[in-house]
Amino acid sequence: MERLDELCRVIIQVGGYRFVWIGYAENDAQKTVTPVAHAGFEDGFLANP
Repeated sequence: MERLDELCRVIIQVGGYRFVWIGYAENDAQKTVTPVAHAGFEDGFLANP
């Protein structure tokens, strides 16, 4: 998980993005994606399903 957080930070620094997140695709009927790492200005985005 630490490496995924670091990857998000690097993408923000190098790519100039405000927010980056990485998710895990669940094997369910809803095709749920569970956030596992993020960096930057999140502003509640990950809290909204």
